[in-house]
Amino acid sequence: MDDDRIEISFDGEEEPPTLQPAERLVITNDDLKNVPDHPPARPQTFGGPVPGQGAPYLQYQQKKPGIVAVSQGTILQGAVAGLVGGFLAWAITEPLFGDDQAARDISLILIEMGVFGGLIGGIIGCCLGAAEGVVSQVWEKALRGGAIGLGIGAGGGFLGGILGQLVYGSLLLLGPPTMGTVMVARTIGWSTVGIFVGLGQGVGRGSGKRVVNGLLGGLAGGLVAGFLFDPIGMVVQTGTLSRAVGIT
Repeated sequence: MDDDRIEISFDGEEEPPTLQPAERLVITNDDLKNVPDHPPARPQTFGGPVPGQGAPYLQYQQKKPGIVAVSQGTILQGAVAGLVGGFLAWAITEPLFGDDQAARDISLILIEMGVFGGLIGGIIGCCLGAAEGVVSQVWEKALRGGAIGLGIGAGGGFLGGILGQLVYGSLLLLGPPTMGTVMVARTIGWSTVGIFVGLGQGVGRGSGKRVVNGLLGGLAGGLVAGFLFDPIGMVVQTGTLSRAVGIT
C-alpha cells in the first residue's frame, strides 16, 4: 500500500470542505498612487516625560482662569454689591437722617452719626458679604456671609460715624467755616467712616490682603463722597442727592 492512512466515513455525513491555499495579495505601483495623503497628526505634549522613558506622555489638564480674569470678576462683583448696598442704605437712612433731622446737642449728634454710620456699614457689609454666595447660588454661604458682613459692617460703621463726626467738628473749630474748610473737614470725616466700614469687611473675611483692600477701598470711597458732597449740595440746594452719591 502506497498510503497507510485509514479513512473512516459514516453514511450520510458530509465531508468537510478542503481548505484551498490563500491567494497572494499583490500591490502594484498604480495602487500606491491612489492612496490619499493625510497630514501628520499634531503632537501633544502637555506633560513631561514618563520616568524612565524619553517619549512624552499625554495628560489632560483643565484650563484654569487667569489671575487677571479672577481679579476683574471679583472687583466687578464687589462693585455691584457695594452699589446695591449703598442705594439700599441711602433709601433707609434718608427718611431718618435727612436735612431736617439734625440733633442740636453734641452727645445726640455723636449718637446720631454713630447710628447713621452703623446702618450704612451694616447694609453695605451685608450685601458685600452675601455677594459671593448669591453669585455661586450657595444660599447657606450667602446667608452666613451676609450675617457676618452685617454685624461687622454695623460695628465698624458705628465707630466710624462717631470718629468721623469728631474729626469733622474739630476741624470746623479751627477757623471760620469757609467752603474750603467745610469740604476738607467733610472729606476727612467721610473717609474715616469709609475706612472703618471697609476695614470691618476685611477683618470679617480673615484675610490680610482683604483687610488692606477694604481699608483702601473705604478710604477712596470716603474721599470721593466727602469731596463731592458740598459741591453737589450747592448745585441742587439740598443734601439728599449729595448723600445719595456719597453713600452709593
